[in-house]
Amino acid sequence: MVVVSKTRRLHSGWRVCRAKGTASCSANNSWASPLLPTTALLALLAGDPRRQLFDPYNSTNLLELPDINETGRAYYTLRWEREIEGGWLEFGANYRAEVFLNSERLEPTTPFGGLWARNRYSLGKKGGLVGIIVEPPDHVGSPVPGQGGDHELAKDVSAQFLLGWDWAAAIPDRSTGFFGAVEHVDSQVILVDAAILTKAIIWDDDDPARTTVELTATASFAAANKDDACSCGEIAVSVDGRPVAAKWNVSSSEGDFGDFSVDFRLSNAALWWPRGVSENLKPTLHDAAFDACDCRCYRAAGEDASSMKTLTTTTRVAFRFGIRRFETYVDEATEGRAFKVNGMKFFLAGGNWIATDAMWRYSADPDRYRAELGTHAAAGLNAIRVWGGGVAETDDFYRAADELGLVVYQEFGFTGDNNGRWAGSYDWPLCQEAAAFGISAIAKRLRKFASIFLFGGGNELYPSSKSPPDFAKRAIDDADISSFACYIPSSMDGGLTGGDQADHRDAYALAPKDGPYGMLSPRDWSRRNPGLSPENNDDDLIVSVQPEIGSCAVPNSKRALRKFITEEDAEAIVVRNDDSSEEARIHKVTNAAWVFHRYEEMRRVGDDDYDFVAAYDFFPPQNNGFFSVDEWLLAANLALHQQTQLLFESFASHLFDWYAGVFLWKSQSPWPALRGFLYDWYFLEPNGNWRGARAALSTLRAATFDFDTKEIRLVNRDAKDVWVVSPKKKVITYEWIDLSKGVVRAGVLDGAPRVEPLSARVVGSLEEDLKIWPCNATTTCFLRLLGPPPVSNVYWVASNSQARPDYSAIGAARRRKRATAHVTLASCEGGGSSSLGVDVDVPASSEEVLFYPQFTLLLDEEGDFTSSSLLPSDWQRPLFLVRGENEHRLVLPGTTARYELVFFFTSSQRRRRREKRIRSWSLVVDAVNLKEPIRLPLPLDCGGGGFFTDVPSSLF
Repeated sequence: MVVVSKTRRLHSGWRVCRAKGTASCSANNSWASPLLPTTALLALLAGDPRRQLFDPYNSTNLLELPDINETGRAYYTLRWEREIEGGWLEFGANYRAEVFLNSERLEPTTPFGGLWARNRYSLGKKGGLVGIIVEPPDHVGSPVPGQGGDHELAKDVSAQFLLGWDWAAAIPDRSTGFFGAVEHVDSQVILVDAAILTKAIIWDDDDPARTTVELTATASFAAANKDDACSCGEIAVSVDGRPVAAKWNVSSSEGDFGDFSVDFRLSNAALWWPRGVSENLKPTLHDAAFDACDCRCYRAAGEDASSMKTLTTTTRVAFRFGIRRFETYVDEATEGRAFKVNGMKFFLAGGNWIATDAMWRYSADPDRYRAELGTHAAAGLNAIRVWGGGVAETDDFYRAADELGLVVYQEFGFTGDNNGRWAGSYDWPLCQEAAAFGISAIAKRLRKFASIFLFGGGNELYPSSKSPPDFAKRAIDDADISSFACYIPSSMDGGLTGGDQADHRDAYALAPKDGPYGMLSPRDWSRRNPGLSPENNDDDLIVSVQPEIGSCAVPNSKRALRKFITEEDAEAIVVRNDDSSEEARIHKVTNAAWVFHRYEEMRRVGDDDYDFVAAYDFFPPQNNGFFSVDEWLLAANLALHQQTQLLFESFASHLFDWYAGVFLWKSQSPWPALRGFLYDWYFLEPNGNWRGARAALSTLRAATFDFDTKEIRLVNRDAKDVWVVSPKKKVITYEWIDLSKGVVRAGVLDGAPRVEPLSARVVGSLEEDLKIWPCNATTTCFLRLLGPPPVSNVYWVASNSQARPDYSAIGAARRRKRATAHVTLASCEGGGSSSLGVDVDVPASSEEVLFYPQFTLLLDEEGDFTSSSLLPSDWQRPLFLVRGENEHRLVLPGTTARYELVFFFTSSQRRRRREKRIRSWSLVVDAVNLKEPIRLPLPLDCGGGGFFTDVPSSLF
């Protein structure tokens, strides 16, 4: 008889109580736990009838909850219990777990606690009542202001940001609880860390399309109980349904892990390519299956030896893998670190990732990971840096990255802020054995993912002689990372404070300096190493890959802001005054809720104070500031759009000249912070940063405007194909547009019609064109660049000094609201479609050009989807992204613009649609200067497609 094992996630059915020694929970002292994964803090809230609808992230609620530094560790030490069958139990915990089976303590197969490694326990043949006690970190620290509070948490193998950062509040229980899914394997044999690694890609010199790849299949395995074991055993490997390798007579001691490895070859297998390398190269994945057969002899009770029978249990591990090889080198042009995939160099346009939720609630939610990473991909990003002060994410994260073609730079859990460079100690974590084991576990677990291209020793470590510490260096060396990825010890060196080129080594760090973290004037983005202080001669710094730059962010809408800021607190951002002084034009935020959520002032501080939001409405002073929070958010998001567009364009316009890559700081947040994100935490609604990134990165070929030199460049980020822009010399059309008058000046640039792969060429300059201001009736003029479709770009340019641009004409247009439009549903394929088309027609009678259309989805649902603190209810709403915004940022009177709305539904959302619990839905279209918002009812069977991986990549 053959039994195929099953793995299931144990989200529900748990009861929880305060841990008291080794005693089990009772009916009187326990309550139903929130769905796992969860934390002690969330479980205690769920057990308090007064706080079951309490959102810890709302306003300053976290300050109302008892901090573990004051309560002691026992307060947040809880016990979870439920019945589980025999087999294996696996989970991640922060920080230390003890597991009991029928009141007997089990020995873990993983000897150390900590967040960096998962725990595994054998439940034997029968299983029973399982109790899990999770204890907080040993050194919980004090949440004083600073990077990692008082730094004490870095003594443990945890996530340093949980004690607070300049973008995050401290979590009161330091997120004590479960990280990732709690999983049960109903087999006596377990396979872990199964992977297929690419050893070599051999190209056929006569036919480049033909390849041979050398691969290694590897895994670890163990048996829960080897009583009456027979002497047979096999691990067989198949790829895309075909057997490729097998190994016989594998065995291990009871409960101990053995290692399995076998080499094999494949011919002409499709390779995995990151997105953003070339238009026709895709992230192809293959299906792999490992079958471990364990033969156990048994006989019925009372029967003699002649009646011995054999039970064969097959444990199957199935996964998808990509065939690829990464390498790193020092580029001749950039004079710094750069990267290749499958022998081809490529440009990195990335974002920094912390965690999807500081309280781990989404760490076992594949839909959430696909939504967040899909939103990164839709913005045009092709890389994610998982920052060292955060986590090594769960497998669902990397699976989504593999599918979407995002490469991942994964750092180990060290930072210069807490591991010696600026504070803390080079010798931390104190339990070096746990840290070394965690490093090994992370590398071994993540090696199977095609997206992992770079491991980092940590964030901003220095000096090389001390950081990473010796025990970590040994663990990293033992992990043999070079067999499946690249490695760099630190993200930034350059001396103690950074910026010293003489103290930079390419073999040790990506860059000699990172940052800046504020906003810059448009012309400053055009300069080499934008925003780094000139007194340090940063124009001479060699920053080939910038690991961190940027910071400011606010939600896109008032509804997103109001999810965690009260109405009264939200209004605190609005300033109304008639004071014409320069000081009055600078908005300083002091409201407690804004400060607590780490609002990053959107202004330049110094001798020339400048407010980037006020620029849209405060000048001239008689405008009296903003009328409402909605107005302020609109201006703020316009400012964010411009900043992020220019940030990415500044690096891409000098690809493989000055730069080989850049990572935005940050592209997402693990809680509703007011800095550093492309979309808000509750709705995942893209903001101005996202639209700016998409404006810069949505196509591999682009035309860009340099605010400093006034040059127009053609940028080809395609690593494989030449861009033949036009067979004629006339390659780019430019238009200067006045919102009230339409196109007021136009011209054609007749520069080079051919751009080589991974290069940029200047094709002309508008300096002469700007000597006479095109829009003589307004201070703001719009520049539109048009090339071969889909090349299109829009900028708003101020007539005054670019150090202090005045965009108040946009605010004036918002108050006039003279643009008119008609909206119609252009296409809807029905039930299975992933998108629908919407036409926005601006009639010839419209008094103004329509500027910056935006779309909002409204749903009318049956039932109450308000949930407890388990999961924020608004994640139950479908996501959607808009295609066509770049091409139609401006819509001239007498023209029609087509937009494509791409919808993404989680499995629960698709179920609710099938159950017809969505009674109606509609689309609201608004724009900066639209006379009034337009509501378009949608048929119920529109936009019914799947999730990101079901949507054609062309839509991104």
